[in-house]
Amino acid sequence: MQFCFMKHRIRISLFILLVVSSVCMGQRIRNTQQFNRSDYLDRSRAHRNTGWILLGGGALAVVGGFAIFANNVDLWNDSNDNVEV
Repeated sequence: MQFCFMKHRIRISLFILLVVSSVCMGQRIRNTQQFNRSDYLDRSRAHRNTGWILLGGGALAVVGGFAIFANNVDLWNDSNDNVEV
């Protein structure tokens, strides 16, 4: 009895999946906007600037984290640690 109910449930799930997949449309690609060389160069410049900004921010985070860690923790001398364990 329970196995029959599971078969019915699986059939309903597959039917719903089939209906949803047949109704859904894929991504439509429109070629209405043509890019020229200057558009690609502007995008490249923007990506390069963003990359440098992220690299600088990451470097500052690493240096700042190291400075905070170095001021609060002494790995070689356990007697004067300021961090509670």
